Amino acid sequence: MASVNRVSLVNLDNQKQLRSSKQKAKSNVIQLNASNPHLLENVLSLMAAQNRAMISFGHAPTQHGTKTKEFVPVIPMAQTLVRPYDQDFDVNAFAPTISNYCKDKILNEASVRINGERPWPKIDNINAWMVTAETAEFKSDGGLGQVAADLPNSFNKKFKDDPSNEMTNITPMYVNGDNYRLEETPDGKYIYHYGRKDKPKQKEMQYIGRINVPVYNAEHNSRLNDTDVRIFTCLMNDDEKSKAITKPTRYVFLEIPHAGTDANGKETTFKQFFNILDNNSHSSNHNTPYATNDTSDSVYRMAFFSKGVYELMKSIKEGDFKELKAPNAVLLNDWQSGSLAAMMHYTANAEADTGVISKNTGRYFDEIPTIYIAHNCEHQGATNGNDENRTNIFGTLFGSYGVDIIPRAKSWDNAFKEDRCSLMRYYDFNSAKTGMTLVDRVVPVSEYYAEELIHSNEKARGLMHLMKARKFGPGNTLTPITNGYSKSMIVPNKSNMDQLTNRTIDDFTLQPAYIEKLKSQGINVPPMDFSNFKLLPFDDGNMQNKIKNKNMTMDLFKQLIQRERMLPYKEESGSRLYMMYGADKTEISETDFSNTPVIAYSGRVDYQKGLDTILKEALWKFAEHNKKTPPEKLPIFIIGGSISNKSTYDELKNLKDYMTKFYPNVGKRIILINGYLNTNLVASASDLFLVPSVFEPCGLTQMEAMAKGSLPIATSTGGLVNTIQDGKDGFRTKAFFDETGDKNLIYGGGFDNNYDAYCDALERGLDKFYNNHDGFEEMQQQALKNDFSWDVPGGALDKYIKLIKTGQTN
Repeated sequence: MASVNRVSLVNLDNQKQLRSSKQKAKSNVIQLNASNPHLLENVLSLMAAQNRAMISFGHAPTQHGTKTKEFVPVIPMAQTLVRPYDQDFDVNAFAPTISNYCKDKILNEASVRINGERPWPKIDNINAWMVTAETAEFKSDGGLGQVAADLPNSFNKKFKDDPSNEMTNITPMYVNGDNYRLEETPDGKYIYHYGRKDKPKQKEMQYIGRINVPVYNAEHNSRLNDTDVRIFTCLMNDDEKSKAITKPTRYVFLEIPHAGTDANGKETTFKQFFNILDNNSHSSNHNTPYATNDTSDSVYRMAFFSKGVYELMKSIKEGDFKELKAPNAVLLNDWQSGSLAAMMHYTANAEADTGVISKNTGRYFDEIPTIYIAHNCEHQGATNGNDENRTNIFGTLFGSYGVDIIPRAKSWDNAFKEDRCSLMRYYDFNSAKTGMTLVDRVVPVSEYYAEELIHSNEKARGLMHLMKARKFGPGNTLTPITNGYSKSMIVPNKSNMDQLTNRTIDDFTLQPAYIEKLKSQGINVPPMDFSNFKLLPFDDGNMQNKIKNKNMTMDLFKQLIQRERMLPYKEESGSRLYMMYGADKTEISETDFSNTPVIAYSGRVDYQKGLDTILKEALWKFAEHNKKTPPEKLPIFIIGGSISNKSTYDELKNLKDYMTKFYPNVGKRIILINGYLNTNLVASASDLFLVPSVFEPCGLTQMEAMAKGSLPIATSTGGLVNTIQDGKDGFRTKAFFDETGDKNLIYGGGFDNNYDAYCDALERGLDKFYNNHDGFEEMQQQALKNDFSWDVPGGALDKYIKLIKTGQTN
């Protein structure tokens, strides 16, 4: 082994003398060498295991001619990172504890997984766990949660009468002390409260046991702390009506009790790991799984969640937890569960090697297929220079094996310097990279997204070389599957349209308490008129009903404009839905919208969706093209959705203001909603649907829009290419691969995917509407017929089943 970068472990008693650069390290100092010089300093995690010494980083020897400088220890690391457990320094505490066989196995683990060298086990019946931080049923912040709910539901529906095949959701039980909380009733029942404050839900939970999850946090203590985690379960879709057509989906929750003691009366710590209240109540992460508070940030929280799942699996296999059956396949839902792969393939190896778990359990973790669903490489769960957080995570994941694992956590052969560690990029722990390096298969959520990931390091956010290693390796372990959806839930049939009618009336109606508050301020708001509002079904292709729905819905928005002009814009959160910006600058005069194109956007308001870049610049170009067009000949734009990025929304407000000033005919026909906008409603009413995404791994709104006969106007990125046929059921920009990211630039002429191209797609859609309306309706009919359901023959569900059973999708 070559001599490489070194770390000195020094006795606290020697700390003072070692501060002098003139003195050499004396007694109680050992040096650790690693085969990978970029990993050795990450032996930080061993502090979380034994913590009997300070850590001092030394300078690696450097060559000056023929002389080599001597290794000189530097000042030990800050006390905030290391708090010695006791004063008795034991060099043996840091000696390697695992066998040479285990060391070699860990060293080669990533390459074996990336290259698909491990034989795929024979699986006749599937018992899969979907490990996910989000589920649409309980707590979700986007499409990831929808997939986590829909895929298991579709799987269990397919195997309705076969109890030997099942897919289970494993997720945290989030709390905020208000609308998310667990209640224990006087009669011993557990009721989980969840959902929106104005539409609270509750579900009875079954308590099935508890596990211990050792966790490390340098600010609390320098030792691993026992953390009591209770396990609850419930069944969704378990009512009599649902059970007639599907098998209920089981949810397993990891919950940290609010009480400060465990079953043995021992005091517990970190009671609020799944607390979703952010320290900044105005943060977009407030009341989401990604809140930052005094207990943790999102990366540390998800590492803890993954550790909890590992401990649960281990307890089941070791016979300590008999209430659940161990899975025979595990699906990791994006970066949030990426850490689980490190424990299944590193920690389990070390624990089996040293007798902490049985050899049989070790083989189980070695052989069980692990599949990582890559929803969005934009978000990777990295520590971003926070060394203390990295230490906390490594200590939690590996405990006393950190000194053995981290220096040997090699990624794939020929990786660049920043990627040589399977756990990190550069010197940051990276949850996404950890997962995608150590699982058996990586599943990008669309075929075209997979192509982008191997062609563009910009789209892959630095992980392109990992994707190429998987795609072009001997095993081709990059296996994309385009997401499905539950079309039956959104198809415009009578049942769904009746539900949407009731939901819309409820959403547009002001709450009595708010009305009373307005009256106390001298503001009397007349109620909106819903007497003629009843959305009609058009799943049979009856476009006249869709036009009637458009007229009824636009009448509501005209009433909303009048109401919003009476109400204060700056309101506390939750005062009302459908709050509008610039109502006094919005004018809609039509009484019949049959010949007026309505163009909608409903989704997250953030950079990814291209609203403040691609759409903004395309609308300026469109306005310049139509500066002499009378208002009644122009489309109406309805734009809104969950505001994930305030600066993006501020750009939309500026667009509304300046467009009204310089191009009033266009600007006054932009209805800008501050926040909530029901996608199903505006898709049912609109003719065209805006999807100007900068990147879109798969996308769901374009499929929802087409299911309602609204033709998407989209950029050609990710799943938008796989789901939209340009000129047949929507309008897309030119598709291309971008090696450098330059062609993603919004500004400039002649680029493939900038605002010129998007404006062209918009104008092609409007030209079709105005000048070939029969052709436009043919496209709407085709969009209505499209079916991206999970369970269509040969669709996404069948591909996942084949992947779980064989490791391949075709």
